[in-house]
Order: sequence, then structure tokens, then C-alpha cells
Amino acid sequence: MEKNIIGIDFGHGECAASCIKRDGSLETLQINKATRTEDRKIPSLIYKVPDGKGEYRYDLDKQSGIIINFKSKISDLDSDTKVAFKEFIKQVVARIIDNNGSIFKDAQSNEYIESLLYIAAPTSWSADEQQDYKAFFNEALSELNKEKTEVGKIFGNPPTVGWIINESDAAFYAKQSRGYVLVIDYGSSTIDYTLMRNNSKVPGLDCLSSNLGASAIENEIFINYKNNPESDYSKAERNTNRILQEQGLSHIDADAWIKYLIRQKKEEAYSKNETADVDIKVNVVKRAANIDEKSCAFHIENVNIDETVKDYKKCVHDSFDNLKNEIVKILGTEALTSIILSGGASIMGWVKEMVQEVFVTGQYKDCTIQLDDHPSFIVSEGLVKYAQAQQNCLAEITAKCELQYRELYEKAWNCAIKKSIEKDLKNVCNDYGSSPVDNNAEFFLDSLKSCLKRNAESQDFKDRLGQELKSSLIEQLKEIVRSVLSEKFGIEEIDDKCELTISDIDVLPFNEQSYSGRLESWLKTVYKDPEIIKIRETEHPEEPGFYSWSIWGLSFTKKKRFYHAASI
Repeated sequence: MEKNIIGIDFGHGECAASCIKRDGSLETLQINKATRTEDRKIPSLIYKVPDGKGEYRYDLDKQSGIIINFKSKISDLDSDTKVAFKEFIKQVVARIIDNNGSIFKDAQSNEYIESLLYIAAPTSWSADEQQDYKAFFNEALSELNKEKTEVGKIFGNPPTVGWIINESDAAFYAKQSRGYVLVIDYGSSTIDYTLMRNNSKVPGLDCLSSNLGASAIENEIFINYKNNPESDYSKAERNTNRILQEQGLSHIDADAWIKYLIRQKKEEAYSKNETADVDIKVNVVKRAANIDEKSCAFHIENVNIDETVKDYKKCVHDSFDNLKNEIVKILGTEALTSIILSGGASIMGWVKEMVQEVFVTGQYKDCTIQLDDHPSFIVSEGLVKYAQAQQNCLAEITAKCELQYRELYEKAWNCAIKKSIEKDLKNVCNDYGSSPVDNNAEFFLDSLKSCLKRNAESQDFKDRLGQELKSSLIEQLKEIVRSVLSEKFGIEEIDDKCELTISDIDVLPFNEQSYSGRLESWLKTVYKDPEIIKIRETEHPEEPGFYSWSIWGLSFTKKKRFYHAASI
């Protein structure tokens, strides 16, 4: 049965998901049940319910606290935020299953459809940090499976993430442009830069990724409001905390609510391309305890976002300038073909204008900028397209290995014998070459047979042969992997850490009987070689003559009264 491919992009500010269904069609998944594509994503936040059990839920409930900004390296999260993030993961996966039932359950058989799950991580994270994220995600899935058993039926038992894919790689694969392509993944927490060329990453830009994500904008607005002695913050905070304490709601963080409301207003303004005055009002005690106490109202009046973010925009501009300089060094006279803008923050109108100003000039004047109508979904869509390509790649590698396995194994065996008894074979050849001329090919074969018999009875030889056979077979399999990856992803070399597992290694003939059969077969092959027969059956005159033969890479020449063994 074909499987769905599911990709979830857990962003710092919002979460989106996409799917390539069994029929090959692409669909935006409904985390939030909605008709409009843009409404199917959800904000990255979780509510904490004060029931003494540490319960978290996504749906807003009275008397709930709020936790946001948990998209960070797992090692950087405190214990409370880890719990919140894990609960958020669980509720997102549960919502995806519940709100997209037809994708996960066959209408005729009523059986759950197996699906492959992939997630994205910031490109700037190291391999170890990404693996920590994957392990953390798998823990959340295992916990969810205990509460919602269909999770294991859909994503495997235990349910696991297939791969972690770089967000920038995913964004690139959503568009799959040719030539040199710059991906600017503008998220809420970071801006990641990746330079690609024909499906292959060009190194050199990772260190330039920054922490200048768009959440810095709401943070700046909040800090200005909080530190302004003329604002109502101090009075509202004091009254809010007093009432929350009286109501047994001290777990609620008023600042977190204010920041979240600022984020909402900021995104609403930018989605309408309005960046003038924004008026923000929030009464936390009314939301939490339904107490309409006017003295608790926080009011951020007439904030001009453009004015507030002047310094921030300058920092982003400087980051783009540095990026442009590095790209010029890397590309030299080569042209930058296109720039892909991804991430929810790229919807801010000035971002595309700034990218145009910095990059689309001079030698890059023909460079195009690609900004999707729904940039929040570029990473999740690219995730499933990238994962599908990986699955196709893996299937092709498997098919080629299965098709060529017998041939690969024969070649590996030949190579392994040569390497395992190379020294002994050289000695046999050299002894034969320096022996009296009357010693014919039969003498050579007897010497060779004795050499092989000694080795066949040696455990050390068996161990060496077994290891050489595995190594040789793995190298040949790697060559198949290299060729497919080069064709599909433009990858020319496999990292030294690449590991291949030979699943049917146990059926390889690592026993004495098999050794004997193989060696006997090999001896017969050598003995029946036409050149050997010629040497056996022909008496060579004293005048100069030249004969050469080659078997399994073993070669030597006979000239006049002297035999010489060439190196193997």
C-alpha cells in the first residue's frame, strides 16, 4: 500500500502542515479546520490550565495562562517550556489526524493508512541539535500514542519521524529553481540563508544566519511600552497581578499575553500592508477571570510600527549587505538566478523591497524574487516534496542494489580474496618466477593450492576475508548511492560518516564448507584458463619468447629462462 507523506513546520510564530497523498496530489493540511488555506495554520502557543496536573491544551479556556516562543534548541528550553512544547506537538499531530480524516483512513476498508512523517529544523542548527529535536519529537509522539492509539497505526509503532530536513532546503525544494538560488527563510525567531545550485547546497553561508527574526519587532514594541514612564504599564501590571493572586491565578503571565496580542496586531497590520499606527488593548483579568476591572487594562496607544522598527530594519539591511558580499566572493562572475523568500515574516512588505534593493543590482540585475502567496506554507510544502524525492531516491537505490546484488556479491568476493591473501599470492608468484625453468604450470598450481588450503584452514584468514568481503560490498553499494544522489540531488560525494547496512549479511557464506567450495571453484577457473593450458601443454624453445596471462588481477610474464611475478 502506498503511503501519505506528511510534513509539519513547527515555526516560532506559527505552525503549518502539508501532505503528498497516496495519489501524488499535494494538499495543505488543516491543523485548524478551515476552508481558506491561510486559516489552516495555527499560532505556535499553548495554554496552561491550573488544575494541579500541569495540563496544557490548545483551545483557549478561562483561567488559562499562555506559553509562546518555545521554538528553540531543545538544550536551551527550561523544564516548563519543554513540557509545553511537547504538549503542543502532541496537540498539533492530534488535530492533523482529526481534521483530515479522509487522508488517514480508507473509506472502503475503514483501516488507517500508513503515513511517513517529516519535520523541519532551522538550517543553522547543528546535526546534533537536529537529532535532539528529532528525539524530543519522537518522545512526544510516543506519549500521544498512549492517549490516541491511531497515531501508532498511522505513523508506525512506535511512531517516529522519518527525517529532519533543513528549513532552507525545504523552501528551495518547494520551487526547485535551477542555477544559483538564494533562500532567505525569514521566520519569527531567525533569518536563515542558504545558497543552492541545481539541488545541491553551496557551502559558506551558514555562519551568516542570524537571530533577527520578526519576533524582535513585537519585543521592541513591548519593551518601549513597558519602559515608558508615561504609559499605564506599571499601574495595570500591579493591579493585574493583585487580582490574579486573589483569584488563585498567579500562574498567568500578563507579559506573555501582551506580547502575544502585539504579535497578532503586528501580523494583522502587515497582512493588510498597513504599517502605520496600531492600537493595542488587552485586559488579562477579564480574559482569565471575567473581571472587568478598568484599572487592569493595558493600552498601547498609536504605535507606529515603521518608526519602532527603524533600528531593527537597519540591522536586517546590514545582514543582507554582508550576505551579498559573501555571495559575490563565492560566485565570482557567475550570476545569481533567483531568490526564494519563505517564512511567515517574509509577508512584511518592506522585506521584498529591501531584498530587491540589496541584491537585484549590477551583475545580479536579472535575478528574480519568488514570494509565494502563502509563504507560511512554503517550508511544509517543500518538506513533503523533498521527502518524496528522498523516498524515490531510496527506492531507486534499493532497486538497483537488488538488481545488481548477485553481480555485486561476486565482484566483492573476488576483491575480498585478493585483498585477504594478497601477500601469500605474491610469494607464490615470486617463488614460481625464480624457480628452475623445468617447473611448469602444474608446479605453480600445486603451490597455489597449498597456499589457499593453509588460508582456508586459518581462522584469521576467515575473519579477514569476512571483513574484506563486507567492506568491498559496502563500497560497491556506496557507488550506487553516489550515482543516484548525484542524479537526484546534485550530491557528488557522500560524507565519510555515511553508513550503509547490509540487511542480508547473514546469508553470506562465512563458513568453512563455503570457503572450500569457493576456493575449489576458483582453482578450477585458474587451471582451465586458456593461457594456463597453453603453458601446460607447450614446451617453450630456448630462443626468446614472450607469454603473458592475467587471472583475477594476478599477472606475471615468462621470458626465455626467467619467470617474473608482477604485483597484484
